[in-house]
Amino acid sequence: MANDDFYEAWLDAVSRGSRPKLFDLLLRRAGVTLDRALFPLLARVQMLGPIGVTDLAGLVDLNHSTVSRELAKLEQRGLITRRPAPHDHRVKVAEATPQGHETVAAINQARRRLLDEVFEGWSEEEQRVFGQLYRRFSDRMHGLAYPED
Repeated sequence: MANDDFYEAWLDAVSRGSRPKLFDLLLRRAGVTLDRALFPLLARVQMLGPIGVTDLAGLVDLNHSTVSRELAKLEQRGLITRRPAPHDHRVKVAEATPQGHETVAAINQARRRLLDEVFEGWSEEEQRVFGQLYRRFSDRMHGLAYPED
């Protein structure tokens, strides 16, 4: 059975971590104006592209038509391009543009600066151990929810 203190802290972290104000803070600190729903798609396209809509929809647990509409918004903003897939011209794949790469990099840098603030006062050893344990926790949680990955 999970430790009650950890259980409460974890629920609190999940709840607080998924609130819109936290993401808005991150975007402000990155100097990026972007609908918060678009960033997870842009980040995955930047990391995994070129990627098709169906594959991307499966990764973010959204339906094909929603992902397609959101990708159109990213394309209009010049953050991604879409083109026919080399293996099947009926399928379109998305890829980040240089501006898309810069946007993701700015948000990642802001995230690192935010973490530096969070870990202010923690020793290097505390940060290292926390990172190892959190990775172990995260991997196990993901494995339970997505055993096929």
